[in-house]
Amino acid sequence: NPLNGSSIFDGAVNASSASQTNNQVILNATPVATVSAVLDNPDPNNGANVSWTVSFSTPIAGLSNSNFGLATAIGDASITSTTDQDGGTNWVVVVNTGTTDGNIGLNLTDGTTGLSHVITNAPFTGPVYTIDKTPSAITTTALSGDNSYLDVTFSEGVFNSGSVAVTGGDFILSIAGGTATSPVISSVRQPDNVLEGSASPLVGGETTVRVFFNYTGLADGAETLTLNPLDGSSIFDGAVNASSASQT
Repeated sequence: NPLNGSSIFDGAVNASSASQTNNQVILNATPVATVSAVLDNPDPNNGANVSWTVSFSTPIAGLSNSNFGLATAIGDASITSTTDQDGGTNWVVVVNTGTTDGNIGLNLTDGTTGLSHVITNAPFTGPVYTIDKTPSAITTTALSGDNSYLDVTFSEGVFNSGSVAVTGGDFILSIAGGTATSPVISSVRQPDNVLEGSASPLVGGETTVRVFFNYTGLADGAETLTLNPLDGSSIFDGAVNASSASQT
């Protein structure tokens, strides 16, 4: 409305009424959208960076790093970029994974600031990566009473590569002292039977494996067996960290 009856005039100096009837409009509603997210990389992961694709139900503008927060105990993990991929529907958020192991989740914590739309399901909790930068290591070895196998336990599940199980060729077995010589690994199997032919095959990802072997001569009890990965590119954990060829 005009401020009062003596504020606005026409060319003939007629004062406009302070009470008008054609002077109301309804504000347009702020557009809204919903958000979802998926992991872009393998999980678990040992990379320096990982990313999420964050998708909206309708294209938005104005999204930035500050709209997100990390759910992690990795102190030096950080969001490094938020990039529009296709005009506002899909965005890729890249995170530096820091220097230690742990979980990293990406959450949309602010669904309004700087955005062209209100994100109605914010705060949104996104999917989580397991960050694993520590290679698997042999934690225990146990010899059978008849010297026919070693039960070898790793700190985490192991593979030859990808999802493939380890084999005898991924290990090297040596002997020192005593009268027995020339140890040879015949197979690596599940630790579910003392008989080599009856033990189950490995499927990949086992933490304990049974290494069957034989040797030349008779053992006099003075021998020391040492089992190691064949080299630094033979045995891996689920995040593809290679086990050291030198174990303690």
